[in-house]
Amino acid sequence: MILSVISLAFSAFICERMAEEVDEKLQGIMKNIYHSSVEVAERYGLGYDLVAGANIVVFQNVADAM
Repeated sequence: MILSVISLAFSAFICERMAEEVDEKLQGIMKNIYHSSVEVAERYGLGYDLVAGANIVVFQNVADAM
């Protein structure tokens, strides 16, 4: 019984830590998308049009991959 409780507590700890890591990585990805969109929109004279900036970033990434 005690081992079962310890195992459950350890599993909960691992799941919580994994959720924190996923959240940190997701925040980093979202910040990168935002900054890239702003930079590209400004570079192409689109002001603060984040949608257009993001579309250009994606297009450039696809073109670079080809």
